[in-house]
Order: sequence, then structure tokens, then C-alpha cells
Amino acid sequence: MAERGNAIITDHSQCIGCSACTRACPTRALRVRDKIVQTKQELCVNCGACVVACKHGALRARTSTSADLARFKVRVAVPSLVLYGQFGDDVRPQQILSAFRSLGFDRGCDISWVCETVAAAIDAYLTDCHGPWPRISMTCPAVVRLIQLKYPDLIPHLIPIDPPREVAPKLYRGRLASEYGVEPSDIGMFYISPCTALVDAIERPLGRRASSLDGAFSISELYGPLLRAIRSSPDIDSGDQVSIRGLRWVMASGELPGMRNLNSISVKGLQDVVYVLDRIEAGRFSGADFINAYICSDGCFSGQLTIASRYAAQRYLHQIVRQLGDPPPVKEERVRSLLQARLFELDDAILPRSALVPAADLRQTAARQRQKREIWSQLPKRDCAACGAPDCDSMAGDVVDGEAQLTDCPFLHVEELLRDHPTPKPVPHGERLIVRACCPHCGIMLTQGQHLEIAAVTPGAERPVRATLSAIVGETGAKLSGEGPEGTLTQLRCPECGVSLETGERCSLCSAPLARLPLRGGGTYQVCSRRGCAEQSISGPCTSEGLVALVGSAAEPPQEDS
Repeated sequence: MAERGNAIITDHSQCIGCSACTRACPTRALRVRDKIVQTKQELCVNCGACVVACKHGALRARTSTSADLARFKVRVAVPSLVLYGQFGDDVRPQQILSAFRSLGFDRGCDISWVCETVAAAIDAYLTDCHGPWPRISMTCPAVVRLIQLKYPDLIPHLIPIDPPREVAPKLYRGRLASEYGVEPSDIGMFYISPCTALVDAIERPLGRRASSLDGAFSISELYGPLLRAIRSSPDIDSGDQVSIRGLRWVMASGELPGMRNLNSISVKGLQDVVYVLDRIEAGRFSGADFINAYICSDGCFSGQLTIASRYAAQRYLHQIVRQLGDPPPVKEERVRSLLQARLFELDDAILPRSALVPAADLRQTAARQRQKREIWSQLPKRDCAACGAPDCDSMAGDVVDGEAQLTDCPFLHVEELLRDHPTPKPVPHGERLIVRACCPHCGIMLTQGQHLEIAAVTPGAERPVRATLSAIVGETGAKLSGEGPEGTLTQLRCPECGVSLETGERCSLCSAPLARLPLRGGGTYQVCSRRGCAEQSISGPCTSEGLVALVGSAAEPPQEDS
């Protein structure tokens, strides 16, 4: 079953509970509960970092369908300018726009002139603006949602001007309706998006009661059909004239090339964006007029829904710009008239987003913080995500809110298991015994006969494979079975609950992640996740005598496998 929320679909049938997405999420919005990922929607900014981190197809973008196209008499594709850099420097923008006719669209609509116009409108706005400084672009919706969530005091710094993707339908819809002889409501305009944040901004618009666009498709899902159409008819040409200054908007990841205001800062990448926002909130950067911020490291070229690498796409677009002519810029009088007509203005307020339900008074808030700190002090501070939360701080908050238990932490669970069993009695030296190990999460016995049965995920594999270790105490040199040469890293999991057995500790011999298994009669056993490592033996890093004394009643004499 697929869970639909915001612009990202969670397919529970594909999720294996690996927690890779929880560690990647910049706002700590994801949790793994009962072996599947869950989203705290109030924390999600739809940046798409989880989509990139997931290697199993459990997270993907939610885009429009052919049924959405069928609702309109005239269907128009409005591609992000990033699309022009996906096919190579020998494919012109006009060829791409014309190729949309082969995909069920009536035409493609270039927005490079709109980008140039919006950049000029921002320039004019800054000339007449009186602060607060610096002003912040609204082009990247993930940055705007981050400000709503983490920096609500900076909302007045946002420039209240619609981005080009929202301005284009307002400029073109009426003209297209006249051209095709239909009502404006019969024109369906669909954005071709490079990232999930832009898809979400159409579904849940920022500063608008409803988006000017009617839906969105991803670049990745249309790339193949477009490429086939271009190759089958290489001479196709839409005849559109493209704005060089507008293309430089996406090449420089923002408005700056089209602006006369040079007192501006461009910042890209989550860490740098947070760094700058922290300092704006602290009163710094007030000498700058304009901040152009993108959540991705290379702006929209780094979007999760693109095909070409960000470096190749930028190079292709630079080559395309050199081949194109340089038409005259948009006239300033035209920009001023559109500003007076309020074409660029937002029609709704941008409000803060709170991640927490407001407490009745400050005393309750303070009490919650004290309780959270007390719980956090009991956690191991490893931030390993093995509990399903991205770090120990988030785990403490989940426990306070009743969404998790302390024993969801595998380290604390192992300690609880050890407390619940009596101290084992020593076993005479010389006996060959079998380790009785269990999963620290679900408690299932992993010992089967003379072997430990574990699931392992090898690099590039979509599903775990069966792996076995000798369960006989003192037998050295035991290795994981299954495919892959020695030295291959594997991710060890419980075959029953599927949760990772790794704890964040590292092997003292090869530095690979270690899995820790509690023993039935007390004690624990560590297993290295690298095939062929000596610490994959049952004796581990200690001697056979020491391990026998440790396991005691947790082991039993081996029986021959039948």
C-alpha cells in the first residue's frame, strides 16, 4: 500500500526499514516504525533528500497522470529550464518544446522570458523597498518551507513576488485560450519539474490560495519519450525565441544574472543555507540587499527528478547559450506595467509552521523540555538511527510524545535483556558449545542447529539474502555465506523483523560496522559485517575460554545437523 502525503509517495511494500532516509532528512521528519518509514508531515519540507537516499524504491515523487491531462481540451507543458540541459549540447530548446506534441501535449511553453521578466521585477522591487534587509528569494519552495518551520521571524524578509513557474500561466493562459478558441479554464498547464519541492509547491502553493499551474510531471519520467521524439524527428523546431538572460537564471541558479543590483548573495546547499539563515536571524548580513537561496547543492540542476548529472547539464546549457543569438532584453516599461497590474503579487499570506502542538502555558513547555533532557541523558548518544528515529534527540522527543519507548533503542534493549536473566554459571573448559543468540529487536532466536541464521544486504542488491555463521564457540574463521568476494561489506539484519542489527560501533580490525546480538543466558556477541573478517568468528575478538565463561547457560552442547 502506498501512502500519499505531500509530494512524496511512501510505498510500504518496498520499504525494508533500513533507516537510510531518516538519516538523510535535514528536518528529522522521518521515522521507521514496525519496519516501515513514516513521515511527520509537520516537519517535512519536501526537499527530496529521502528519495535520493532510498535505494529500494520505497520513496518516490507523486506527479500528475494521463487522467489529469485528459481533463483539459488544450494541454500545455511548462518545462523547467533545467530540462534544456538534459539532452546534450546538440539539442536546442526549440526541439525539446516541439517534441512535447508527441507526448500528448498540444505545445510546450518556454519560460525563459518569464525568468528574465521576474528578475527585472525583483530588481525594481528592491529599488523601492525599505527593508527588512536582506530580502530573500521565494524561488526555492524548500527554503521557504524551512523558513516557515525553523526561522518564522524571517518570513517578512521573503520577497512577495511569484516565481516564474507561477507567473507564466498568468501571462500565457488567456493568450492560448484565444489562439485555440477555448475558455481559459480549458487550458491545462503542467510544470515539468526537476525536484519534489517544486511538485509540492504546485499541490500546496506558497503565498497563493491555488497554484496557477494544473499539475506537474517529473523530468525523469518524460525524458525517455522526449529523447525518442527528438531522435525520430531531429529537424522539429517550435520556432520559439529563447531569452539568453532567462537561461542564465538557471545556469547561475537564480535571479542574479538578470538583475542590476550587485549587492546580493547566492547560497546553495542545505548546510550553507542554514548557515546564512542562522546569521540573518542573528542580525548579520543586513548590509546585503538580496539573498538567492537553494536547498540543493547546485540549485535545480541537483534536483532528484533529473537525468543528466548536474555537472554535465550545466556544461550542456553553457554550450547551448553560446550557440543561441542574443535578442534584446525585456523593456523596463513592460516590467513596470506588469508590476502596476500586480501580476507578480502573492494573494495569500505566508504563515509560520509549528512542529509542536502549542502547550497551554510556558510551564508545560518547560516541563516537556526537562522530561526530554532526562530521557536523552539515558540514551547512548550514538545517533545511529537503529531505533527508527534519526538521532537520540529526536528519539527523546518521540518518547515524551508517546510515539516511542526507551527500549526501542537496541542498546537499552540489550541491557534490559541482560537484567532480566540471571548471571550464567561457568562451563568447564574444553566443551564445544553452541551460542544461543537472538535478535535485540523482536527477540527471535537466530541460532538454527549449529549455525546463526542472519539476513544480509549486499551492495547493489534489492533484497536481503540468507547468510550463515557457525554458532560453535571457539570455531574461528567462520564466514558469511552467499554471494560476493571476501572484503565485501554487508548490512546485517534480522531475518524475521528485518531491522538492522548494526549498532554504530566499528570493528577493531577492519573498521566495518558491527552487529551486536544478545545471548540467551546473558552477555552479547559482536559480528563484523565485512565478509572474511576474523571478527566474524564465533569467538570474536576474545579467547574461547573467555567466551565460554561469558555465555554459560546461553550455550549448549552441539548436536550433529541431521
